[in-house]
Amino acid sequence: MRCIFARKREKAHRQSVMKLMQNPATGAVVGQIMQKARGSRGDVAKSTEGNKALQQMLAGMKFESLLLKAGGNVISKEMIRNINETLQKVPKNKDGAKMKYGLDLTLNEIDSDADCAAVVDRFLPGLRDKLGQNPQARGLSLRKLAQYTGGLIPQQALDALDKALQELGRSAGGYTAAEKAKILRYSQILEQDKARAKAAGRSLYAWENVGRKPQTPAKHHQNAIEPGKPFLDTEGKRIQAHGGAIFHEDGVYYWYGENKEHTDGGKSSTIWTFGIRCYRSEDLMNFEDLGLIIPPVLDDPDSCLFPDKRVDRPHIFKNESTGKYVAWLKLSGNEACFAVLTADALTGPYELQKENYRPLGKEVGDFDIVIDKETGKHYLYLVAGH
Repeated sequence: MRCIFARKREKAHRQSVMKLMQNPATGAVVGQIMQKARGSRGDVAKSTEGNKALQQMLAGMKFESLLLKAGGNVISKEMIRNINETLQKVPKNKDGAKMKYGLDLTLNEIDSDADCAAVVDRFLPGLRDKLGQNPQARGLSLRKLAQYTGGLIPQQALDALDKALQELGRSAGGYTAAEKAKILRYSQILEQDKARAKAAGRSLYAWENVGRKPQTPAKHHQNAIEPGKPFLDTEGKRIQAHGGAIFHEDGVYYWYGENKEHTDGGKSSTIWTFGIRCYRSEDLMNFEDLGLIIPPVLDDPDSCLFPDKRVDRPHIFKNESTGKYVAWLKLSGNEACFAVLTADALTGPYELQKENYRPLGKEVGDFDIVIDKETGKHYLYLVAGH
């Protein structure tokens, strides 16, 4: 688990477009460059007009990625390097970027922190000396350098190094004022959710509700699913199980997915997913809210389950050999990785087993898991290098 503490400027061209536009100085540079891109690819620019969803997606992209996608042949990688030099000369925001302790540190960042450099030298002796004179290598993260070695650095050594760097990060200082404010606000939201659940005669957590008998008669009952209308649970509330799936077990259908109850598209909140929620039904039409099977983590802003993280499309299956239920969560955005959790029951509680996981070192995109019932083997397929 990576932790964010000490402040550090990240490469400007790898910041998101939104982040750069928030600074008037960098925003002016970005605006000039994007105007040139529009001149060569007007169709791309026009397609964003009036499309708020697409605008929001583009705003979250790294500037480098957007330039390469929208700039066509007009904007080359060499031009991006020149753009970066220009942006780096612009004063950064007061709340500038922060160093992330872990394998995503670059050699330049490592060299700027003596304690960090000592940790790297202990696990990978000689690496900084060998690559110290290579300016291109110095801008690469430890994770990328390990990929380029073709497996010469054992994964076990990388995991140990990652853990040691994270521990160093934890001892480097506390959270920023903005992070503390988010922790407080999200904690207040959680307490409000608990209070509402208690008032409805249940717990906020699914594993505490499994043995509870459904409320009779239900506040809301339906005999059909009507396309185009909000899908309501038996309490008459919108179902919050986005990007999810249905798990059938012992005659009961469990619908689980992303809890978007507190997501408003960025208008006043940065919440992407407030945990994973689950509902149960015997007829696929009337679903009872069981609550959260995977609650958000609120005391660590860099946890994969912190509400700001772009947790998407949970997949849960049962490992017949261990009897455990295994949940795979995808993190989109810059993380582009998996988090893997296990539980003794479908409804939880789940324990985090693996975080920031990238199979074969590839950035993770959309995925699915298929189980071969004849062999019992599980197959993961995904968009790699997303």
